[in-house]
Amino acid sequence: MISYSDEEIIRTIMKNDSAGCNNVLKFIYKIYYPVIQKFIMTNNGNDTEARDVFQDTITAFYEQAKQEDFKLTCSLKTYIYSISRNLWLKRLAKLNRIDRNITDFEDHVDIQNGNNEENHTSEREIILGELIDKLDEGCKQILLYYYFDKLKMNQIKAKMNLGSEQSAKNKKHKCMKHLMEIVKNSKRMNVIMNEEFK
Repeated sequence: MISYSDEEIIRTIMKNDSAGCNNVLKFIYKIYYPVIQKFIMTNNGNDTEARDVFQDTITAFYEQAKQEDFKLTCSLKTYIYSISRNLWLKRLAKLNRIDRNITDFEDHVDIQNGNNEENHTSEREIILGELIDKLDEGCKQILLYYYFDKLKMNQIKAKMNLGSEQSAKNKKHKCMKHLMEIVKNSKRMNVIMNEEFK
């Protein structure tokens, strides 16, 4: 298989050449999947989940790399690993399966804002996952869509078959009230909730 530098991979994707893109994405899969598989299987996952997360990672990376203003500020290996890591931690939080002691095999960066607050983010998502899990299914779903999947109200309305965006907002507000009642007696959880839901 042909080898590609990080710069060649980014250039090929930006050119939007179909055959070239297929080749570089296959290369990425072959080179970087093993470490992602190891990370996920070591941190409460299985091979099927590792493949799903890596597929989502490749899709996310491809969409980002096509943007004109995209700049790689770390190695591609670190970037790919970071996307997969973020996706997996979010999935674990949703499933309430996250372990506070995450085992890493590579350096990683915070893809969203370029800083190193990953541990803080993970802690927040652990607690949010625990709290949201105490709600009924409808409330749990709307809050997961809004806070974890970052969906807009019109998307949530469509996914949950609600009559209007206002109905979705009202339901989210009601669910948040219920959630706040659950955590009002916990100092630690109140701190997290005040940060996340202000």
